[in-house]
Amino acid sequence: LDKDYVASIQLFDLNNQRLTGADVPLGFDYILPYPSSRWRPGEVIRQTYTLELPAVNTPTPLRVAVVVYETIDQRLPIISGDIQILGDAAIITGASVLPEPPPPLPAPHRYLNLITNANIEIVGTSLDAAQMLDSSQRPVTFDITWRARAHPDRLYHLFLHLFDAKRNLVAQFDGPPISAFPTDAWPPESTWRGTYTLILPQDLPPGDYALVAGVYQVGTGERLSLSGDAPLLLPDNRFLLSTIHVEP
Repeated sequence: LDKDYVASIQLFDLNNQRLTGADVPLGFDYILPYPSSRWRPGEVIRQTYTLELPAVNTPTPLRVAVVVYETIDQRLPIISGDIQILGDAAIITGASVLPEPPPPLPAPHRYLNLITNANIEIVGTSLDAAQMLDSSQRPVTFDITWRARAHPDRLYHLFLHLFDAKRNLVAQFDGPPISAFPTDAWPPESTWRGTYTLILPQDLPPGDYALVAGVYQVGTGERLSLSGDAPLLLPDNRFLLSTIHVEP
């Protein structure tokens, strides 16, 4: 590099409003500054930043972003297929501000105990393994309980697919596990319960249907691998959430 650049580390809320930030030259150190014009090819530089978190009354999810520039009008473009780009800013992770620890959630109706390769555990659900539905229970609404074993550093979404006996897709859901709190804002060892509604076709015939689920990374579409109770695990990094029996 032949120039000295500055990194702007910023905190955004979910409405993309900037809350606070700090602009620090790359390689800044009070004792031994190491500006970017002196960096060698292939060299990895670690720098520590300190931001003051906003005071909040309720649990608040945040986005942590970085912008790199020479001057404020000469920002470097950032290209990535792995993380979200917001204008000139790269959303490198999420964070959260919790005024106080949330109360523990009650135990789920049925435990699943499935573990993904992204520090997210699918703890349980309100659905039975074989769930009975009559004509008055459409759409079907249910819960899934999640736990972050450590801080997930990416955005992940849940997909739900309902298949008939011929493997035809008859209903589906796709979205964040917790709509108001993205996965990359989940603190370590935090537990979450999401409620989901699956819209069933009005003319859905009686019979047995497989409700299949999985989790994937937003942006790449890559599904998280799963481990746990073997009878629940399916090919293509999916799991059987429930068998839905629709009565006449």
